[in-house]
Formats: sequence, C-alpha cells, structure tokens
Amino acid sequence: MGGLIAEEFPNSGDKDASTPTGQRGSPIDVEPGTNEPTEIDGREYSGHALDRMQGRGVPPSAVEDAIQNGRSSSGNTPGTTVHVGSNGVTAVTNSGGRVITVIPK
Repeated sequence: MGGLIAEEFPNSGDKDASTPTGQRGSPIDVEPGTNEPTEIDGREYSGHALDRMQGRGVPPSAVEDAIQNGRSSSGNTPGTTVHVGSNGVTAVTNSGGRVITVIPK
C-alpha cells in the first residue's frame, strides 16, 4: 500500500503530491501538529490522526473500512471505540465518530 495523496485530503491545507508520506514497513516521522483537524468524506479527523496516517501511509479509505466493517469494542477512555479492521488498520473514534488516532498492524 502506498502513501497518502493530496486528493484524499482535500480540506487539509496546502498539501500537494510532493508532501512526504510513510508506508507500511517504512514509516516516516511526522512532527506532531503538522496536520490540522479536518473532515474527509463526511468524517471528522483529529490533526493527530492525520499525522499518524501520513507517517504510516494509511489512506482515509482504509480507516473508513475499519470503522464500517471491522470489530468494534469499547476503548480504554470512556466514550471511545476501537475499530479493528481486517485490513490491518485500527482506528479509535470518540462518541461523535471523530477519528482520534490510527494504528496500522
């Protein structure tokens, strides 16, 4: 799976196709606070989640698949849900459905 591309983050600022991204097995360090919170395809993402996705090469479609089709359970923090996808992506959402963080396999 390749890195994220600018088209998948239409509202995340002035990122373009040359914005570095990591990939599974070869993550990059993304400075915390690099990305601003935004909405992608009707789902809100925290800046932290976007930083993790960028650094680990996880596209929004993989996160959405984990949320929609994965195993869901209560998170460690009240009001959070952990979604474990068959695609190897784990997403943590808050009670409003906002993606808080993303963890690849």
